[in-house]
Amino acid sequence: MSKKKTLRIALGITLIICGGLTTSLVLIIRESQTGHSRPCCGGNITFDLSRKGDEIAFSVPVANGMDIYLLNIPSNKVSRLLTSEKYEWAPRFSSDGSKIAFSGGVPGERGDHIFLFDRKANKTVQLTQGLNNDTWPSFYDHDHKIVFTRETKYRWGGLASNWDDAGRVHTLDIATGDIKLENVPSLTIISPEILASGLLFLNDFLSIRTIDMKTNIEKVLVKDCRDARISADEKSIVFTGGGYKDNYLIHVKSLPEGRVH
Repeated sequence: MSKKKTLRIALGITLIICGGLTTSLVLIIRESQTGHSRPCCGGNITFDLSRKGDEIAFSVPVANGMDIYLLNIPSNKVSRLLTSEKYEWAPRFSSDGSKIAFSGGVPGERGDHIFLFDRKANKTVQLTQGLNNDTWPSFYDHDHKIVFTRETKYRWGGLASNWDDAGRVHTLDIATGDIKLENVPSLTIISPEILASGLLFLNDFLSIRTIDMKTNIEKVLVKDCRDARISADEKSIVFTGGGYKDNYLIHVKSLPEGRVH
């Protein structure tokens, strides 16, 4: 075989290899930009209890991502409530239980968005769009509005989640679609909830606290805890211990008395 022919073959093989590497690199970059997924772990088994106390909506990992299921407490029956091409998580009931807000993924997009599921109409509407990561929705103002967190800083790399779960507090008017960034001092917030008293109840990874959204006065309710819910009368909190422990015990704190058990 001549040297020229050998060089042509070697050059052809090199171009094929380079072309394959380039294609692989493009696919990797594209996946890193649009292939966002929720990591499959206990932290993503999110749930909410209906106001009547008769239903629990919860998300669990499944083969293609995460779906939201519904537990009917009186009958002790579980049924799949929501499923999509990607995943749904962080469900929250409206006050009358007729609607469920949740955070979900859209195929081809790199962030989560807020969705609204109307149980009577059996219809789901996407409420937020764009390149941000929108999570942790919760109803307020007689179910006319939703408070949620929005993370705008995208993190490249690896198979891990490319967003922080925390973010800045935003509010959304369901009727108009208007979204407002709230003036809340903490930048790392999960599970925000606007209470009937108007206070913002939140977890900022350091403590469970309330913030007066008009004056920004903060009050720490529980230190070093992992997650918490407050009662409708705002007099007691149920929470789990924080830090790196073998288990997370459930505690109840009476706010008027300051007693924990």
